[in-house]
Amino acid sequence: MIAERDAARTVLHVDIDAFFAAIEQQRDPRLKGKPVIVGAGVIASCSYEARKFGLRAGMSLSEAKRLCPKAVILEGHAQVYRCYAERVFERCRELSPDVETYLDEAYLELTGTERVHGDFTAAAARLKRAILDDTGLTVTCGIGPNRMLAKLVGKTTKPDGLARIHAHEAEAFLVARPIEQLAGVGHAHARTLRGMNLRTIGELRVMPVARSKRCSVRPDGSCSSAAAAATRRPSWHARSRSPSRARHRSITTPPTRARSTACSSTSPAAPAAPRASCA
Repeated sequence: MIAERDAARTVLHVDIDAFFAAIEQQRDPRLKGKPVIVGAGVIASCSYEARKFGLRAGMSLSEAKRLCPKAVILEGHAQVYRCYAERVFERCRELSPDVETYLDEAYLELTGTERVHGDFTAAAARLKRAILDDTGLTVTCGIGPNRMLAKLVGKTTKPDGLARIHAHEAEAFLVARPIEQLAGVGHAHARTLRGMNLRTIGELRVMPVARSKRCSVRPDGSCSSAAAAATRRPSWHARSRSPSRARHRSITTPPTRARSTACSSTSPAAPAAPRASCA
């Protein structure tokens, strides 16, 4: 059941559709309607035209070329992507003072703003139009009683979609969702779970914890506990951050080196200061 604290809560999830690839198509109109891949070695992002060929983020470029020989492959422009993301997030902050941003998505806390915005679905639709007019990018919006449900319901309408789920609808909505859509279940976990004949979140929810231990599915990790949280404690995702999704500012921030290493690699060592004479 949905916790009482979540029943009156409203969270808006904003996800930029095909982030890197969509920006490249926006910058170069010749790429619109073509399968576009952004990445080096593996796919970081690909357009929806490319996804029709089975391409997805994380796939090797060699496999992508085999599946879609006519795909346009670009290395990307990190600074440009950050600028576009900031423009989108600025629009989001006009709707809510409490916004948490990641690489290509944002969570907006709308609880208590009913008197300001009125109908939240209409407010999200206005936000979508403002972002499209300002950046030329489409976003998908999901509204729910917590972060996890807001994101999940948005996935059902991608791309350029808008959907809302209320607290009393969560149980029926979750049990039929594909196992891959559960937060924390990646491709490897999904293959393992499907090999165990677990295809939906509802089937995973009723799986005994003892069996999950025998099958190397962590009872307190991204699989069975996430399923329990999906139906009993949806606020589990409210303050957690997925380790696989870096915050948006990491686009341009290189890994930090130790000061001594950075200095030694860029400039010769400074001569030692002469010792004071005792004479």
